[in-house]
Amino acid sequence: MCRMFAMVGEFSQVFPEIFLSLQDVARNDPLLDAMGIDPPMHSDGWGYVTLSGENLVHYRTAVPVYDSNPVSAHNGFMIVHARKASPQEPHGVVNSHPFHASDQDMDIYLAHNGAFDKGGIAEILGISEIRDQTDSEIFLRLVISQKGRLTQRLESAIEIAADKKLLTGTPNLLVFGVTKETMEPELVYYTAPPNSGAYVDYNRLYLVRGRGWSGVFSSSIIGSEFFPEDVEIDHVKTGRVFSLKEQATGQQNP
Repeated sequence: MCRMFAMVGEFSQVFPEIFLSLQDVARNDPLLDAMGIDPPMHSDGWGYVTLSGENLVHYRTAVPVYDSNPVSAHNGFMIVHARKASPQEPHGVVNSHPFHASDQDMDIYLAHNGAFDKGGIAEILGISEIRDQTDSEIFLRLVISQKGRLTQRLESAIEIAADKKLLTGTPNLLVFGVTKETMEPELVYYTAPPNSGAYVDYNRLYLVRGRGWSGVFSSSIIGSEFFPEDVEIDHVKTGRVFSLKEQATGQQNP
């Protein structure tokens, strides 16, 4: 499983510490180490998507995040993902997250942690060749095939996967979408309930609120010695899709 986070708001002051925290645990993840996984590293590339004002940037690389230069990030919406690929999954820059898909209504970017049965999802979609595609990429194709707002599309795709018993691990999802007609951005997240596979602290997401920003983080990241201290940290509620912006302001999903 990988390490990832999403942020909304004005995060320019804390982002250097947060990025350093990601580099820290990607180089040596203490939770992986405690589980006896060797090497305890997230070394299979990384990437991000960010929307700030009129600028949207989507970046992916096969270089480990701990060997990369810091990113300049200020405000808006952002997802960052450092990959630890499953042994059977393809490697390389084109398989780094976030993945992108588009239709006539929306652009969607997805970062994923966990596992889906990609063969089962491919069968639903009528895809015959999946050898060089990751389970995350296949699941995004299921999301983009649904209708409605981003939350509705993701909820529908998760329901289909759950009904067909295609959640083979405990999936965590960070998904960013932009509506083409209105340019309205939306950033949502999901973590599966404990009964959907192995569920230990390594699998958890945490909701973090800072001054002027909020975020959702993989568990190892908030445990780094470099992570900002003056923040509120809560467990993410499981089994539902939430809007990060609405959770930050105390609103509820429609």
